[in-house]
Amino acid sequence: MKLARMLALLVAVCFLVSCVKRIRPDSSVPAAQSNYPTVEFKVNGVTAQGLIILEMQQGDPLDSVSFSVQGYYSGKITIRSKDCQIEQRERYEKNQVLTYELSGPAVKSCLISVSLQPEFPKEKNQSIQIHPFEGHAFIRVSRPGEHWNGYTTKTRFDVDAVLDLPVNSLGSVYAAVQGCGAQFEGPLPVKAGNAKLKLSQLIQPFQPESCIFQGVFVDGNDIKFFSWMVWMYSKEFIPLSVPLVKYKGKKIQVIGQDSVTAISLDDQFDLDFDSKFKFDRSIPHVLRLLTVTGRSMIGVYRPEQGWTWLN
Repeated sequence: MKLARMLALLVAVCFLVSCVKRIRPDSSVPAAQSNYPTVEFKVNGVTAQGLIILEMQQGDPLDSVSFSVQGYYSGKITIRSKDCQIEQRERYEKNQVLTYELSGPAVKSCLISVSLQPEFPKEKNQSIQIHPFEGHAFIRVSRPGEHWNGYTTKTRFDVDAVLDLPVNSLGSVYAAVQGCGAQFEGPLPVKAGNAKLKLSQLIQPFQPESCIFQGVFVDGNDIKFFSWMVWMYSKEFIPLSVPLVKYKGKKIQVIGQDSVTAISLDDQFDLDFDSKFKFDRSIPHVLRLLTVTGRSMIGVYRPEQGWTWLN
């Protein structure tokens, strides 16, 4: 009897004092401050983290393309684009998915920047600052009949990124690329079915924080166009690690770094770095791990492929 009363008292004290889940600090440099985009985009059933490219043809109605942003908890979102003439701020509630459509005909390419400021629940005595999640969507408007492939890369300032362009040719392909005041013309080596384009062939040293390159190359009898969206982040920034995922019957347990404040599976959110969820292996899922500095790890689960991790 005494033991039962003591346990009941412990539960009551835990509930009233210290066992309520709290947001956790993250000592990492904030993602937005480091130029590391982490906003979660959704376009035509595809999930992307931080950067995404959308293709349109000149004269097409802009409202034929839409993109969505996943909100975390409740908070505020800002969307800006000078060339697309967008300046929009609004509140969102309860992990809302926000969908945006443009208006008018597609005339020129434009970059849309998104800043998502969640309001994670804090204790009154917590002084933890919550930083935004930022991201960028590039609307690539091409001439009628031209079709482009879009590629995105996040790379550290001191790392020479390499873009792999799928080709049918052997040996090399001839390419022309321009952007950020740089211009390149010449052969690209082909290895294992991919033409290799190095960032150092375009800009050196890596002074700009971000660049969008437009390119074309000749692959046999075909002329192929592409865009390469490159965001260079601070070498002090450390991306979030892939979590440990354990399967337990019809549930999964997700264990992230101790700096993780929230874990989400689909529309379920838990304020913790170690969470359990019901899990159906026969259907797709989206898993998210979030920190107060705007770092995130997104896992996309497909029954036929397993997990694909985006960070």
